[in-house]
Amino acid sequence: MHDLIPKQGDGAVAERAMQALRRSFDAENRDKGGVPDPTNHFVTKWRSNPFTRGSYSYVKLNSGGPAAFDDLAAPLADGRLRFAGEATFFDFQGCVHAAYESGVRESSAIIAQLADLAGLSPKL
Repeated sequence: MHDLIPKQGDGAVAERAMQALRRSFDAENRDKGGVPDPTNHFVTKWRSNPFTRGSYSYVKLNSGGPAAFDDLAAPLADGRLRFAGEATFFDFQGCVHAAYESGVRESSAIIAQLADLAGLSPKL
């Protein structure tokens, strides 16, 4: 199916996604009117994006496991340069959720660092 996405318009891709959601969830939500239509949609072009080409991170078997992700996440320049992204978060590796969680991790660290510099106590 991923080969079909670039050839279809965004509306057709969104409609296919809604069909799949409705096949999966309409029966249990029938009393609430079923799965509603989206108010908007956005279709990424991950595979054809020249900066990603559909890539994601992975760790080869026996090559470090969680430590490899920790190495990529290690801050540099006394913590002034930080790294986020699915390649820096072992749990949920290769997924959007890992990218999100790593962003939360790094933004929290930056807030704490700035609060410390200002002599404040961050409320995280």
